[in-house]
Amino acid sequence: MSVGPPGQEGLLALASSPPLLLPGGRKQFARHEWAQKAAYLLGSNLEELSSAIFKQQQPKGSLQRSTSFRQGPEEAALADGSGPKTSALECLEALTAGLYSELFTLLISLLNRALKSSQRSLCSMMIVDTPGLQNPETAGQSRGATFEELCHNYTQERLQGLFHERTFVQELERYKEENLDLSLDALEPSVSGSVATVDEASHQALVRTLARTDEARGLLWLLEEESLQPGGSEEGLLERFFTHYGPQDGDKKAQGEVLFPSHKGAALGPG
Repeated sequence: MSVGPPGQEGLLALASSPPLLLPGGRKQFARHEWAQKAAYLLGSNLEELSSAIFKQQQPKGSLQRSTSFRQGPEEAALADGSGPKTSALECLEALTAGLYSELFTLLISLLNRALKSSQRSLCSMMIVDTPGLQNPETAGQSRGATFEELCHNYTQERLQGLFHERTFVQELERYKEENLDLSLDALEPSVSGSVATVDEASHQALVRTLARTDEARGLLWLLEEESLQPGGSEEGLLERFFTHYGPQDGDKKAQGEVLFPSHKGAALGPG
């Protein structure tokens, strides 16, 4: 891609700095010498790096951004209006995600520059990079998944379904058209049960009142409907969900969270 030594050093600096930043018990670095090295790689100093990671920057009068439909005690807004509490690890994760995004954007820019041509292009290439399936329980966190993590998992499941369709289903159909015999074990469904829960209406018996709609809706539709209601809450969302989808559709009803089953070993997570 014709990347010179300075560009290569910049890419390596972005990639190697986050592992050096281990948070301590409070909002500070556990190893200052490692944090100093990370600041040097990022072209900054330790004070600027600490301020960028751990300092709450919530402009007055701005709307608070939340990626979770449910807020626990540690996520509730502070009494003085300074914004939601965040742990040192969450601050570091935010920086790591930002650096990774910058690194990915830079690589895409370099690829586009290398592929640039004065001739008219006949096709295009798209690079998609997802964070993968998110499950707080496997990370040792006793909380429900945020709405952002739900969206990540939904995207990942959708991409897996697309891969399954392109790699197996369409290829097998072509084999049949060519009258070629190919013995394979039974393939799993291309769409997981958790994706179907989000997208499709329930086909089970529904309990409705006259005020409810005439057909079942997907989970995202229920989230949007509840968010538009004055005084909408998680309890209201749970009531809507278990009204439209009985226990036979949902995995189980726990205290304050809904668990969705997954047929691929990784769930969309508590929501």
